[in-house]
Amino acid sequence: MIHTFYTLSNCCFKVEGEELVQLLSKEEAFKPFEGGSEEGKIFEIHYSSSRTIFSLEDTLFEHTGEDFYFSFSRIEGSGGYFAQIITDNGEETSLWREGEDSVLFLQGAISSFAVSFLLRVGFGLITNTMGRIAIHGSCVVKEGNAYLFLGESGIGKSTHSRLWIENIENTFLLNDDSPIIHYDGEEVWIYGSPWSGKTPCYKNERYPLKGCARITQAPHNKIVALERVIDMYSAIHPSCPPEFSYEENLYNGISRTIEGMISSIKVFRLECLPNEEAAMISYQALCKE
Repeated sequence: MIHTFYTLSNCCFKVEGEELVQLLSKEEAFKPFEGGSEEGKIFEIHYSSSRTIFSLEDTLFEHTGEDFYFSFSRIEGSGGYFAQIITDNGEETSLWREGEDSVLFLQGAISSFAVSFLLRVGFGLITNTMGRIAIHGSCVVKEGNAYLFLGESGIGKSTHSRLWIENIENTFLLNDDSPIIHYDGEEVWIYGSPWSGKTPCYKNERYPLKGCARITQAPHNKIVALERVIDMYSAIHPSCPPEFSYEENLYNGISRTIEGMISSIKVFRLECLPNEEAAMISYQALCKE
């Protein structure tokens, strides 16, 4: 069977199935992450164009995008999960995992968007118990340390990263949409990923995460250090994968990683305008020893 290996945040997985392998080989987003071995793999993803029908217990999460519908459900009787994307033109692509199996299955229509989206979900299904989260945020690196900006879609995360890069020397972008957090029990690391939103920034690199700021738009620039655990947790949690928030086993893994983050890094609330001053006050707060 035709296959290849990818490694994200030091987690190797095997992709099997000619159509899926060929699609990913053409995707610039995944090329930096090619590599790995049978001995080192943590899980596998097998593709089939045929369709398997499941009985689903209930829908845990659903979302309607501009041109697609996404649902995440529990499979009846198996303890597994089923994720599906249906595009506006009726194409269906699904991914599922049965029980605690280390093999995921992908089926249906092959498209860059659907496959990339569902691979992120599948990666999270396997690694959320390993201290990893693909978090919705924009991440910059300054002198070997990483800083993460969180917030709702359209709030200005990418803009704030750009302002750092334009105004603070030796700063570069690691990922602009879904970097991968890893808490190893002692330190928080952040990795680049193939999921970088509208910005093509696909770096197979990792750096220690030193701080994060949750951004809200305001007519002024102000940054506040969060000290209460509940406030820090509330700043990070909304940026974690929402599809995993409604099932205890999946959410426990995310919760443990967030707890590791708030015990290890500085967390801020940033009220700001999209200007240079905002970048400078967040830089001074985040990078202050």
